[in-house]
Amino acid sequence: MRGQGALPQVAIVGRPNVGKSTLFNQILSRRAALVRAEPGITRDRLYGEADWRGRHFVLVDTGGIDPDSTGEIPRQMLRQAELAAAEADLVLFVVDARAGLLPADEEVAERLRQIRKNRRRPVLLVVNKVDGPEIEPAVWEFTRLGLGEPFPVAAEHARGLGDLLDAIIEHLPAVEAGAGSRTAGRAAAVSGTGPAARVDAGAEASPAVAGVNAVTGAGTVATRGAPAGDLAGPDDNADTADSTEVEDLPRAGVTTRVTAAATRTATESRAGGPEAALAGAEPEAVSDTSDTVAVAVVGRPNVGKSSLVNRILGEERVIVSSIPGTTRDPVDTPFTYAGRPFLLVDTAGLRRPGRVDEPVEKVARLMAERALARADIALLVLDAAAGITHQDLYVGGLIREAARGALLVANKWDLVAPGEPDAARRFEAEVRRKFDYLGFAPLVFISARTGRGLPRLLEQLLVVTENYSTRLSPDTWHEILAEATAFHQPPTRKGRPLVIYSAEQVGVRPPTVLLRVNDPRRLHFSYLRYLENMVRRVYPFTGAPIRWKVVASPGDLY
Repeated sequence: MRGQGALPQVAIVGRPNVGKSTLFNQILSRRAALVRAEPGITRDRLYGEADWRGRHFVLVDTGGIDPDSTGEIPRQMLRQAELAAAEADLVLFVVDARAGLLPADEEVAERLRQIRKNRRRPVLLVVNKVDGPEIEPAVWEFTRLGLGEPFPVAAEHARGLGDLLDAIIEHLPAVEAGAGSRTAGRAAAVSGTGPAARVDAGAEASPAVAGVNAVTGAGTVATRGAPAGDLAGPDDNADTADSTEVEDLPRAGVTTRVTAAATRTATESRAGGPEAALAGAEPEAVSDTSDTVAVAVVGRPNVGKSSLVNRILGEERVIVSSIPGTTRDPVDTPFTYAGRPFLLVDTAGLRRPGRVDEPVEKVARLMAERALARADIALLVLDAAAGITHQDLYVGGLIREAARGALLVANKWDLVAPGEPDAARRFEAEVRRKFDYLGFAPLVFISARTGRGLPRLLEQLLVVTENYSTRLSPDTWHEILAEATAFHQPPTRKGRPLVIYSAEQVGVRPPTVLLRVNDPRRLHFSYLRYLENMVRRVYPFTGAPIRWKVVASPGDLY
């Protein structure tokens, strides 16, 4: 049951390769689904918001329904399509005019007639690929399906879509209060099922799952999360019963949520260091996380990305299989956690370009990289049982190059030998050594299969979100730069010193710093790295890269 005010849903179903994704893309006026002339390209449910004559609705693309298929992935595709049809307010049954009426069409039509009868859902028959006068007589053959008058269209050329869209809005239920606009509809959608789920922090979970998570109906996941401060090293809150009950997975030794008091304590402990003069001052930080935060779940094939997405959302939202490359389209799903809106994007497994052979996989890789480009934060999922591979390092490089917030997720930790107490420490050491360019990213150990570690993952996601959107005050930047340059003088080039005039934060998501110097050519990357380390000692920006923009500008030296 979707939340009150949620936009109505229109599901597109049909057997494979009849043009469902092409119709989906045409109605949305963008390439949201992967399209290719071979069956079975779309596998998961894809959601997109459409607008026609002022009416907004959610369009759902599904994988092809093949009642005779027996393989694992086709069976799950069938289940996904049937779930979408059952949840929708209106179903578009797409058939292929060029192929004619096939027995598989009749079987699908029979299933849809049952849905129409039992759930009182209207079904519109859409005859696609009617792209010439010679094809038009074939349209009427489909009236034998008993689903009413067919709508002939040519989705690839957008022919006939106007009449179809008029019929769609005519059959949609009345708009509830608050669902008439794009913004209101999306806000309402994030609390329901189907394309959205809600994750509630702090709720009691079923004792059967040791407080990790439980599906509580209506697409809601109740998690018994650790307290806000229960996030640091493995010895923190050791005497707190709740921390032991919630998690028995290892905790990575990284800084997490940063408070002014914690920053001050850490600073004061380094007596004699370059930041000692700042020990009495608290960094002034303002975090703007009011907008929806897009989170891309990325990684090489078969590391458990879709399992993690389903675990977070508490429903079988995307197809999970042990076969690498199951996910092909980026699957977007809004959800909320701790009152904060997120958009979760499950992506295809990313390989290095030289390892991608299949044309469909090449397109899927490009779409996954585009999903990463439009994301704010990336969850890089690693297979802890298999170890770190070159493919993992390639994906990590994409995240760093895109300057996205990052969270390293060591999945399948339940498969690591439990009798090895040093396994977590060794794995973290390997991660820190190989992902040195993502040193700012927290590491979380989880099992997407069982749900262990999920509360900590979600809490760390909040931490990264906050830091990715944080802006330090000009006075804080002034003090950091003054102390850093006093402790370690800027380098010289050809006998001429580098003069740094000012540092100013000019943006967030990611934090972006404008550095004004006398000659950018004199600024060696090693000194820039030193400045960044100094910044992170005062305010860690956990999970967030710092983007530097260096410009030549005259001014007064501090």
